[in-house]
Amino acid sequence: MQEVPDIDKTDGSWREVNSLLSKMPEVKKKYKLALALGGGGARGLAHIGVLKVLEREKVDIDLIVGTSIGAVVGAMYVQYRNAEVIQSKILSFLDDFIEKKGWLKVLSDKQKGTKHSLFNELSYYIQRRYLEIKTLTRVSLEDKNALYEPLKNILIDNDIEDNQVSFAAVCLDLIQGVPVVLDKGPIIDAVYASSAIEGIFPPLEHNSGLLADGGPVNITPVEVAFKLGAKKVIAVDVPYGFHKMEKFNNGLEIMMRADSIGLRRLREIELSLADIVITPNVSAIHWANFTKASQCIWQGELAAQEMMPQIKIALAKKGWLTRVKDGLKRYFNPRNSKERNLFIKR
Repeated sequence: MQEVPDIDKTDGSWREVNSLLSKMPEVKKKYKLALALGGGGARGLAHIGVLKVLEREKVDIDLIVGTSIGAVVGAMYVQYRNAEVIQSKILSFLDDFIEKKGWLKVLSDKQKGTKHSLFNELSYYIQRRYLEIKTLTRVSLEDKNALYEPLKNILIDNDIEDNQVSFAAVCLDLIQGVPVVLDKGPIIDAVYASSAIEGIFPPLEHNSGLLADGGPVNITPVEVAFKLGAKKVIAVDVPYGFHKMEKFNNGLEIMMRADSIGLRRLREIELSLADIVITPNVSAIHWANFTKASQCIWQGELAAQEMMPQIKIALAKKGWLTRVKDGLKRYFNPRNSKERNLFIKR
């Protein structure tokens, strides 16, 4: 077999190949990995546990996209880069927040298996009805500062682009009826908008829109992460338990049931796009029950640790574009004549 000479880099064919390679998107040396953190109120504190494991396993995250509580935890992580610090700040903040927000206790599920006196049952009923009437007569139960000020206590007041790790918060524009992704500008504004639960906190005025919690349109923002340029996405899903219902007491319950079925289906479609889905065992915890914070964090750790083998396998797989580019570089490298011989007809 005739010896194949080394390629002359001054030759036109080499210049054409070099031009082709230069036009291909640059592939980062580290994995281009995004984390999509879903909404779910108190259940979303499991994100902290997931981050603790990823940090311990030295999994590099290039982008975090969050909805609602996912935006809160995600923003804290891109700023502090330390899950233990986030946990400490969140738990300290919640001790004060829960005490001041009586409606959290009213909205959260009553503990099953516990005995309630007639007085407690009557008190719960009155408080629940009061909240319902208040919600029907006002834009929100709380004013903006009820959420904005606490966010200022746990977040650094900077712009999203000031942080080393990229970040985006997903919101819902109530005027246009479309999801909005905030990946630039004041980070506290972005997090507030993404976590301003409709009916609980007032929406954020932004340009010509009114931005609120992004959960109704994008509860776990996997697709957004891909559109922002992620090559691989790990999704952390913290849904409420979906149970079979055989009895409905009124039309409102039927409407809410239909809505929850639709949201569940949308969530399933979104999660099917992810490379890895981590689902902490927190489905039995009500979104307003922040007294279960430590339990949620622990469940996040357990779920992430269980998925680490699959995560490592997923991260080891190169995308097709990376494989093609690496192959072309090896083939046209003058030092790899033996590898080129494999392509010569004998």
